[in-house]
Amino acid sequence: MTLSLSGLVLHYLLSNTFNWQGIYALGNVLIVWMMTPFIIIVILGTAIGMPKKVEEMFMGAPKRR
Repeated sequence: MTLSLSGLVLHYLLSNTFNWQGIYALGNVLIVWMMTPFIIIVILGTAIGMPKKVEEMFMGAPKRR
C-alpha cells in the first residue's frame, strides 16, 4: 500500500512539474481515488446490514395510527 501510494505521488509530481499547484491538486486526487471507495463500501454495508434503521433515517420513524 505504501509503495503504491508513493509511486502515485512520484508519478503525479513528475507529470506536473510545470504546475506549481500540483502538490495541492494531489490531495484532491488522493481523496477521490482512495476515500470514495471506502465511503461507498461503508454506505452500502450499512444499507445491507441495517435496512430498517436506514429506512427510518431517511423516511423518519413509522407513523402510528
